[in-house]
Amino acid sequence: MWKILIGVIVFALIGVGGYLYYQSSQKKLATPPANTMVEITPTQEPPTPTVEAVEKDAFEIEIQNGSGVPGRAAAVKETLEEDGYIVSKTGNADDDTYAKTTIYASEDVGEAYIKELTELVSKTYVVNEKVEDIADVKTSSSVVIVVGKDEADNPTPTEAEN
Repeated sequence: MWKILIGVIVFALIGVGGYLYYQSSQKKLATPPANTMVEITPTQEPPTPTVEAVEKDAFEIEIQNGSGVPGRAAAVKETLEEDGYIVSKTGNADDDTYAKTTIYASEDVGEAYIKELTELVSKTYVVNEKVEDIADVKTSSSVVIVVGKDEADNPTPTEAEN
């Protein structure tokens, strides 16, 4: 009888030892070694942000020459119309001492529209960073551009900024 009892105890110890060994080997398999790098690659490209399309013909633009240099308003008109903008009128500004080109816009003109317009005009002329309120100008247009003297690739230092 002792032999059976000792056999059961030995058998139980071997079973418990085997179970513990099995559990510890499973933990080692589930946890990667500390110095192992895991690289995760996305299966799908992240969505690209959609850029708001600007309707360039949504507003009428008036161009005024405030530089005192003949032909500047007509040149800007040609550039804008080639790019799809609607120019309703050109003429001379009340003052011909504008150093920088100034853009006046009504509240309903969107930021994206103004940004694209500014970028286009800035290729040729130095444009004031601040867009002015259209109420400061007599016009029926939503946007007025007063062309200044300073050219983008050759700005001249000025005493007073307009």
